[in-house]
Amino acid sequence: MAWGLGRTVAYEHPELRCTRVDVLADPSAFTQLAGELLADHDDDEVALRPGGRWIARIVSRPLPPPAAFPVRADATYLLTGGLGGLGLEAARWLVQAGARHLVLVGRSGVGSDAQIAAIAGLAEAGAQVVVERADIAEPAELARVLESMHLHLPPLAGIVHAAGVLHDGLVVDQDRERLRSVFAPKVRGAWNLHQATRDLPLEFFVLYSSASSLFGSPGQANYAAANAFVDALAVQRRAAGLPALAIHWGAFADVGLAAARADRGARLAERGMASLDPASSGPLLGRLLAAGELQLGVAAFDPARWLEYHPQIARSGLFARLREQIAETEPNPDLQAALTTATPLERARLCEQFLRDQVAQVLRLSPTQIDHDAPLKHHGVDSLMAIELKNRVHARLGVRLPVVSFLQGTTLRQLGRELGERWTEERLVEAMRDRGDTDEAADEWEVTRL
Repeated sequence: MAWGLGRTVAYEHPELRCTRVDVLADPSAFTQLAGELLADHDDDEVALRPGGRWIARIVSRPLPPPAAFPVRADATYLLTGGLGGLGLEAARWLVQAGARHLVLVGRSGVGSDAQIAAIAGLAEAGAQVVVERADIAEPAELARVLESMHLHLPPLAGIVHAAGVLHDGLVVDQDRERLRSVFAPKVRGAWNLHQATRDLPLEFFVLYSSASSLFGSPGQANYAAANAFVDALAVQRRAAGLPALAIHWGAFADVGLAAARADRGARLAERGMASLDPASSGPLLGRLLAAGELQLGVAAFDPARWLEYHPQIARSGLFARLREQIAETEPNPDLQAALTTATPLERARLCEQFLRDQVAQVLRLSPTQIDHDAPLKHHGVDSLMAIELKNRVHARLGVRLPVVSFLQGTTLRQLGRELGERWTEERLVEAMRDRGDTDEAADEWEVTRL
């Protein structure tokens, strides 16, 4: 769980330089640990082992090819969170693949017309569908469900644990209630399922995790930590010879937790995490099971946009391989070089054009629709957009413009001049340090220009 939490801390408190180190219970490892914590490098996730030092990297790769996964008609399949959108999509895939006995577990039971229609569709396709109202975070309630299945249904052959809730908040605002509400279905539920069925001859044990534990997610430290637990549980089960698959799902349109609020999916898309079609989740589950995967992220993810929006983690070693892919595939006109050789007037114009393009992308307008002499707020730039613009400027040019610069009635032409001046000052500070001037002198220059 600590690693999921740490990946979120990196977004919310970059000043802490949060480094995650996995060490064995060996006193000799503490010297290495101290070295890692004090080192000046970008590797922020490290495992220290007798055989060497291992570093974590997120790597993009194609999905495994479509392949059939055997599903039995003479077995029962248990889906927790089975009445949610993703749970019902998994149920549809199972029935299409040949399953004829399903148990859908939810804390609230059936409560919507969509759920009633979905269950009716499963039954029409030839499946026996049992709905159980239970809280699997409570061992006694899970035991009751399993006992009923043992008495009335064919043997249990597979589990999909899709239960989960959100209770967002910054790291500094996390409290017992926020942690408990998120950990109960995800952590305690997964552990109870593992403990209760570890001696059964299951064919699969699927844990629906989240991209939040893979990439980190600002405002969701508790959720990222909870999903990191189920990721680790999958690894532990596989190491013990038990079936396990953890899927870091990205956002889905219309269903799932990202769709719980009307603006959540749109905000994620703007930051580089577009929504998946929920109907694709079932077939994708089958492909991952057929390929024998253990832990995999499935997301409509644009790493360039994500790192541009979150410059505080752009140098994280975790994203190093993705940065290499971005550099290989993304057109990158050398704006920095052009600014270096430009006169002050030309530099202001280049910055103005750069800002126009960024504003147009954020507002989803054509650059020709941006009036250079109108305040940005008149174009519809709000506080969230101002933060994104600030992050885009910093990621591309290394200059930190105050958020208020985008909101206080400043025009694009004025902001272009300000950006050009600040870019010039940043280069002067760098030149002072390159000449060997003291850091104190450079810092004094920075304080003076502020």
